Amino acid sequence: MTAPTPTQSPAQAGTVPVAIIGAGVAGSVLALLLARQGIRSLLVERQTEADTHPRGHVWSIRSMEVLRSIDPELAEEMRETSPAPLKLRYITWCTSLAGVDLGRCVPIGNDPAYTAHLLASSPCRPLHLSQNVADPILRRRVLAEPCVRLITGCELQALQQARDGCTLTLRARNGQSFTQQADYTVGADGEHSTVRQLLELATKVTPLQSVAQIHFRANLSKFTSPRPGPLYWVLNPAVVGTLTAHTADDSDWVLTTATLPAVEPAEAMPASRAIALVHAAIGDTRVPVDLVAVRPWTMALRRTETTRHGRVMLIGDAAAGFSAIGGFGLNHGIQDAASLAWRLGLLVNGQLHPDIAETLLASFAVERAESATFHALRTQQLTELSDEVLRAAGLDPSGFGKLTALSHSSLLGLLPRTFVRKLFAGLMAGGLKPLARLAGKDAAGMSARQRVSRAIDKQREVFVTLGTDLGYAVESGFVLREPHPQPAAPHSATEYWPTTSPGSLIPHLWSDDHGVSLSTRDLVRAAPLTLLVGQTEHARWQPALAQLRRDWGIEVACPAIGMGAEAPFQAEPADWAAALEVDEDGVVLVRGDGVVVWRSRRRCTDPGIALRDVFTGLLAPNKRSARALTSNPFQEVQ
Repeated sequence: MTAPTPTQSPAQAGTVPVAIIGAGVAGSVLALLLARQGIRSLLVERQTEADTHPRGHVWSIRSMEVLRSIDPELAEEMRETSPAPLKLRYITWCTSLAGVDLGRCVPIGNDPAYTAHLLASSPCRPLHLSQNVADPILRRRVLAEPCVRLITGCELQALQQARDGCTLTLRARNGQSFTQQADYTVGADGEHSTVRQLLELATKVTPLQSVAQIHFRANLSKFTSPRPGPLYWVLNPAVVGTLTAHTADDSDWVLTTATLPAVEPAEAMPASRAIALVHAAIGDTRVPVDLVAVRPWTMALRRTETTRHGRVMLIGDAAAGFSAIGGFGLNHGIQDAASLAWRLGLLVNGQLHPDIAETLLASFAVERAESATFHALRTQQLTELSDEVLRAAGLDPSGFGKLTALSHSSLLGLLPRTFVRKLFAGLMAGGLKPLARLAGKDAAGMSARQRVSRAIDKQREVFVTLGTDLGYAVESGFVLREPHPQPAAPHSATEYWPTTSPGSLIPHLWSDDHGVSLSTRDLVRAAPLTLLVGQTEHARWQPALAQLRRDWGIEVACPAIGMGAEAPFQAEPADWAAALEVDEDGVVLVRGDGVVVWRSRRRCTDPGIALRDVFTGLLAPNKRSARALTSNPFQEVQ
């Protein structure tokens, strides 16, 4: 990989099908998904060096399935690089690592029924792996992919659109500017997206909390080995925050704790102060600590007013942002990429009628806005649930927000900075004083710990998100919802009920060919659209698919399913029908991101008429989302 130079113009001759601005996780995954369909892309990254700071570390099952669809070996490499499951056994709340344990949550591992359900729900497992470790793995894949041209040290200066494409003006760090033509452009360039700014799109934001992320190295094994886990909540009068093991390296840690940027910006925090906070979280000042970096992060719920403007789309943090709780940010960006990739596959590789092209792009914006709102509301629900532990400990979760508002008072600007820092340090110390009871050996201490323990008993829902992950269903967009969708699980956030109700993720079923590791989800992710029919019905649907291709320009894959030698997916008809909730001669249409578009439980009398009616319905104007949202978690920031 080389940065552009005056003698080596990074411009790609002619028009590239897709230009992607931003080579983070979302942008890289999109480029690799497009390459799998034979679509060339230009991937532009402003930075020349990888960011080594630990960041998002929760990879959901659904995200791992996307990586598996790129290459099973990619998903396997990520799994092998991540910590062993036994190291992720507990989420612990304590006064400090060396102090008093207040309670534990066991997300996985100790419930055989849940483990069996997890194993039966997907070909993949969730992972715990920081982006700074995952990024180099993805970068190597990008560099090895002939369909992807990566240039670094370049930034977007201008973006113009026409009916048939986009013109990008890019500038290298040496000052050289050049233009590039692209059929479509995707902004995957993060929270401060240049693409979004050039499009003059407003962003709706709900501020949550400013924190300092203190990255350090220390051998903490003597404290963590009795209750190994990726996350330790620390509650004591000197520090409230989380200690996170982001990688398989036992000495690599991040302490995240709330800050008041107007009083003491995280980036200006003295090293002595950072190390003192780390020692307070460990509970032992004798532990050697190597401070790596202190980085600020303002957690907020963000959503751009639209993720599609003409031939330009936004994905990842450029489109929406979430807080750390729930781990939705990284995974939402990957699902953005998956939702867009199959659409671009149809648009670039097919000869679609303009109405169909418009429907594909418009439905992308509808679906991702709906998803952002759903996951933002879920973030708020999980935050409220997590705050119950703080309340039980005697803290006011809104107290820090009140201090933040006070810290921005214009009157404080008239006071000496030293006085202001001491004032707020005193206020914070007073607010955290009730936490001293948690380590007490008296009756008050025991009572306080019991209250906290009861609150911790409710926290499993914060960390077990199988239902939210695999059970999330598209309500509006490129799906034909049924009048009466399947009922949700009683605990829909933690429990997953597989269904082929349109909008849902196709259920997972292994092929009976034991020599091949092939899931129904692998099968449908191999093409933009896939029609699943039993082997006895396969031939009967071929003329209808050929007519669809002639009339609409839409190519739909239709692999044979059955026990015949020629069937790429081996399954007994009864097993296949039961898993997909249809008769043995029923049919299911699925998108390349695994979402069910339409199904017929019974045999279709005329496949040609059935497909015509399906695509006529999909082209109808998108209706308002059927999902009942009682509140909007976003505020508009002008």
